[in-house]
Amino acid sequence: MKKYDYLDNKILEEIVEVLDNDGLIIFPTDTVYGIACNSFSDKAIKKLYEAKKRDYNKPIGVLTDSIDKINKVVDSITTKEKELIYIYFPGNLTIIFNKNKNVSNLLTANENTIGVRIPNNKIALEILKHYPYPLATTSVNISGSKEGTEVSDFIDEFKNKVDIIIDNGKTSELPSTIVRVEDDNIKVLREGSLKIEDNNIFKVGERMNELEYTKNYYNKEENIKRYGEGIKIGLWNSESIFFEKYLKKDNYILDLGCGAGRTTFGLYKLGYKNIIGVDIAENLVDYAKKYSNDKNIRIDFEVGDATQLRFADNTFDAVIFSYNGMQCIPGEENRKKVLKEVYRVLKPNGYYIFTAHDRHDPKSSHLEFWHDIETKWEKGINEKNVECLGDLFTTDQAGIETFIHFSTIEELEEFICEQSFEIIEHTHSYDIADESEETRKFAGDTVFWSVKKK
Repeated sequence: MKKYDYLDNKILEEIVEVLDNDGLIIFPTDTVYGIACNSFSDKAIKKLYEAKKRDYNKPIGVLTDSIDKINKVVDSITTKEKELIYIYFPGNLTIIFNKNKNVSNLLTANENTIGVRIPNNKIALEILKHYPYPLATTSVNISGSKEGTEVSDFIDEFKNKVDIIIDNGKTSELPSTIVRVEDDNIKVLREGSLKIEDNNIFKVGERMNELEYTKNYYNKEENIKRYGEGIKIGLWNSESIFFEKYLKKDNYILDLGCGAGRTTFGLYKLGYKNIIGVDIAENLVDYAKKYSNDKNIRIDFEVGDATQLRFADNTFDAVIFSYNGMQCIPGEENRKKVLKEVYRVLKPNGYYIFTAHDRHDPKSSHLEFWHDIETKWEKGINEKNVECLGDLFTTDQAGIETFIHFSTIEELEEFICEQSFEIIEHTHSYDIADESEETRKFAGDTVFWSVKKK
């Protein structure tokens, strides 16, 4: 048995090798420590049961890091189940799904269901991200005894039963809430640290589940750090050129999805002083406010929802939604609401400037991926269980699942014209300017759009 109090690429490779060879590992989660194995290995699952002295009539759930991997073990994901995923994953929620035919009856104690969770713990997510399958995971304890919240609770009992232990100090003692969706209703099987009041949480506002998903993602500590560091990068070369092409220095500008203020502060530095930054994530706005105060920069930042702006009609000369921000909002109806709100708050002849990935970008390394998705979509196969062609749930640089919609140029042209905008220009960023390696690592290629309120 090997025990580590840190995690690096070498250890991750060791963990993958252990799992591939039917071994057991122990790692921290956001609830208690978990003991885990490859969920598609009956030999490993038997070891897991024996290590815990667990009754084979008690099923074991899985942990994973993405919807793509959830689809490896579940039969399907309903709209209501997807809503729960949008809001609570990663987090202290276990959802009971109908399992698919690939899942061993040994793992589920011959039941037709399986419990799935994405934990909100950096070490757990890093391990789960590096393994291609969900991990069969249960608490580290002899069945019936107290669950382990620190390594000293279980090391004597388990040191000769597992291959690797990752020690990250004490974990929480709060159990996950377990739910099952039946006939579109949420049934709470065990109440843990999360409170779910029937289905009312999803009726706060139309499609609020998707906006909550967006807010929760951008409020995460990893994103505060990343977007805060983005301020140092400042405006990309392509952004500076494109903005100065359409914006006048005395314009009243709304910077939507401003995040920690990278574009807002960058525009201010270029001489655009009449600007306000708005973002749905409170933690990012707080960061921008603090940075503004520390640097004695007079910019107003506020929390706001791009689908329900507080501003009066015909207020702004220009609205910006940079870094593909509009396309990071799940739900086509939500993105339509954004366009309608932008149109409303713009003055006549005002510009809306935004960026969006091009699904058919000839220089993209993802062309083959999207070609495969489109071919299946044409045959009626929606294997990603998404709302629209172009929707993608993926993992970011921190290993956290996030959403982005990829349109083609033609699709986005139609989408924009439906909202009465006049299209002025769309140009790939690489055709505007060369970017530094730092910028390319932070952002990648995209398409700049300038559209005008008629």
